[in-house]
Amino acid sequence: MLIAALGILIESRGRGTVLYRQVRVGQYGRHFTLLKFRSMTMDAESDGVARWAQEQDPRITRFGHFMRKTRLDELPQLFNVLRGDMSFVGPRPERPVFVKQLIERLPYYD
Repeated sequence: MLIAALGILIESRGRGTVLYRQVRVGQYGRHFTLLKFRSMTMDAESDGVARWAQEQDPRITRFGHFMRKTRLDELPQLFNVLRGDMSFVGPRPERPVFVKQLIERLPYYD
């Protein structure tokens, strides 16, 4: 985790945060704050519109590509598991805005 944090700090030249916090929807619709290493630029959603990440997404940094490929960006979620917000097994918690979209499109999603 220390190497990932240093890589983010070096690439961002000390500007911005190392950890990315995002509200997600857990079991029974309970909201919690998910922790991840930041793999995108600081202004990735500066317009306030939530977007799904895409292949070749220009918002992802060079070190972010490496972290996503090796899944290092997911390591801070261990703290969410230890706090009881989520588990190792089960569906991935999604953002509230995406949960609303998925409920409309997929029967029995919720």
